[in-house]
Amino acid sequence: MDHSMGEIGRSRDEDTQNSQKGKISFNINLNPAQATILEKYFMRECQHPSEAQRQQLAKEVGLEPTKIKFWFQNMRTQLKGMLNHEVGGSSSDVDNNGKQIMGNYNEEKTMVSQIAAVAMEELVRLIKCKKEPLWIHYPTAHDDKFTLHKENYQQIFPKTNHVIGTNVCKVSSKYSAIVNLSCMQLVGIFLDSVKWADMFPTIITKAQTTKVFENGSLRNRDGALQLMYEEMHILSPLVGPHEFNIVRYCKQVDVGVWIITDVSIASSQLNAPPLAFSWKHPSGCMIREIHNGACEVTWVEHVDLDVKIHKHHQFRDFVGTYNLCGAETWIKELQRMCNRSISSEVESIFDNELGVIQTVEGRQNVMNFANRMVKMFCECLTMSNQMKFTQKTLNVIGGIRLSIRETGIGEPNGMVIVAASTIWLPQPSDKVIEFLTDPIKRPQVYNWDVLSDGDPVNEIVHISNGLYPENFTSIIRPFDSNETGMVILHESFTSPFGSYLVYAPMDTALMNVAISGEEDLTLLEILPCGFVVSPICPSNEGNNNNNNTSGAGSLLTLAYQIFVADHYEENVNNLLNAQNVDTIVSLLTTTLKSVKDGLVN
Repeated sequence: MDHSMGEIGRSRDEDTQNSQKGKISFNINLNPAQATILEKYFMRECQHPSEAQRQQLAKEVGLEPTKIKFWFQNMRTQLKGMLNHEVGGSSSDVDNNGKQIMGNYNEEKTMVSQIAAVAMEELVRLIKCKKEPLWIHYPTAHDDKFTLHKENYQQIFPKTNHVIGTNVCKVSSKYSAIVNLSCMQLVGIFLDSVKWADMFPTIITKAQTTKVFENGSLRNRDGALQLMYEEMHILSPLVGPHEFNIVRYCKQVDVGVWIITDVSIASSQLNAPPLAFSWKHPSGCMIREIHNGACEVTWVEHVDLDVKIHKHHQFRDFVGTYNLCGAETWIKELQRMCNRSISSEVESIFDNELGVIQTVEGRQNVMNFANRMVKMFCECLTMSNQMKFTQKTLNVIGGIRLSIRETGIGEPNGMVIVAASTIWLPQPSDKVIEFLTDPIKRPQVYNWDVLSDGDPVNEIVHISNGLYPENFTSIIRPFDSNETGMVILHESFTSPFGSYLVYAPMDTALMNVAISGEEDLTLLEILPCGFVVSPICPSNEGNNNNNNTSGAGSLLTLAYQIFVADHYEENVNNLLNAQNVDTIVSLLTTTLKSVKDGLVN
């Protein structure tokens, strides 16, 4: 598949005409040598050979040019069938087909390679097309935004797996921006599931490389091909997670230009358990090397999502209004994390940020640990098997959500209860996060924080980690920390869909080791809690739940975790007793009320 950008974008008129006439069947008996030559050309060179190319291939393999033409048409038709596996319904029929398809590794690799090739061809056409007929352009004062023209797209790329329904949210967008990261660094992140999840902590809660077919060239990762599983989740337990099994393919298409292609593959084709409906049509990005170690990224995101898994209309509306699963979200979160990484790697420390950190290694240690804390907090917001708890002391949205889980790596060994709830605030989101993070107001703010027990606090470390003042990492010490032996690690930042404030207690002695830069904190135990502040726009719809959520303002979500057992407990009802539930619910409602009252006053 050594395509140039022009070759990839060739017309599909011939295939479209064939699909309209019906399935073409042309039996061609090939010997192994002929099959190898044609398949290699199809996969590595071109799927739409010109007449001259077909003539050359005919001479090479000893077949008539007409047979070469129909062989390529049949291959393209088969690939469309693979990409158009029916999704969202019963999987029993396709499960049986999947078991036949996946007979052995070579057949699986061939199938996945072909799916990747067709998806990449579509993705490149979407990237190359600037506006019509595929894209509707929405220029803004700051940048250009694009969404797919659905009717034209369906005509050019006819598919059977476009699901229509009131519960299906179709996300399609394209966005470009400069990212402060080299091309090869970014390519490496895409192809490493751990780095991929770390780069998008507010979006990706789980990621795993399930199979690697090709590692690609050692020099540039050209040709890398793998299967991945990922779980996406944002904002709140009232937003359901989306799961994908995807093919990810990397191709260098020009000097300093890479294409990363993602496309869903049906669970049935993997002999895997079916996932809740989420489907990624050919998506991904073009990464173009520019200067000074930076790159230009053009991202296309095209997914069908089931929104009925969202547990409250307020978040269903919010996710749809702001296109939170779109290309702009991915790129802006990528930019934020790249700027954060640059801040952690500066060779000198600014005088106004010295605090008690005297070394670059110490700064990096603290920032890496804070990023892990944020990632763990975002993971806890998914709250699988959550229960709804109703109470009357505070007007919350969607009730209080409770779940219990076994702890993982980097957490205290045992069982944890997670509680989360959301309230509507009349203040805009920037005012809310300003209130929560303002150093002058911090003693007032942290009066509601159980970690400081209402005592005054002192910020002993402050590290800016991006372009905005609200993006920073800090260490807060209560004035009685000599008695408690505790400090508070804190991170605040603004993402494409809201502002986060995450914090957790830490042993003072261990934090001193971290600050010195002498020890890696990867496995240090921590149990974070925090806030997510999401902006909302006025709604024209009626509001029957008396939450006043039809007006502008913000949604404030708070999540707490409390450690309830130092061992695994199979019967969770033993842990969800009245005392434990009352403790965490009281903590949650008291804190939310204190913040609400503080903003009003």
